[in-house]
Amino acid sequence: WFKETAHIVKNHFIASPDANVVIARKAKVSPIEFVVRGYITGSTSTSLWTHYKNGSRDYCGNILPEGLKKNQKLPQNILTPTTKEQDHDRPISAEDIVKEGWLTQEQWDFASQKALELFEFGQQKALEHGLILADTKYEFGVDE
Repeated sequence: WFKETAHIVKNHFIASPDANVVIARKAKVSPIEFVVRGYITGSTSTSLWTHYKNGSRDYCGNILPEGLKKNQKLPQNILTPTTKEQDHDRPISAEDIVKEGWLTQEQWDFASQKALELFEFGQQKALEHGLILADTKYEFGVDE
């Protein structure tokens, strides 16, 4: 998978000499997890659907329209980032990520764009096999 997405963004993958072995570059991990969603779904307390059905229409800086139904495709893919914190991940907006100093604006712009590009690529690959990629999480790092 990492070879197939290297044209989108450089990754940690160097080689895989065995099916159970990956040789990778060491990186400093970003403190933000990039959750990309294409559908409004889920059942956990942190799911987009749970927040929506409980009345939230502004989630991580994304304004959601009225009338969405569970498992419906969103009008466009959205980012719902979270912080990596000691006790639990915290949903956060792009504005607050920069304001609180988690990432610079430049880092946010780059990583968020790459997360969306990776997700669109994954959606296309899934579709080619009759599958739907509803949502996923990406993590980024910087070479040490």
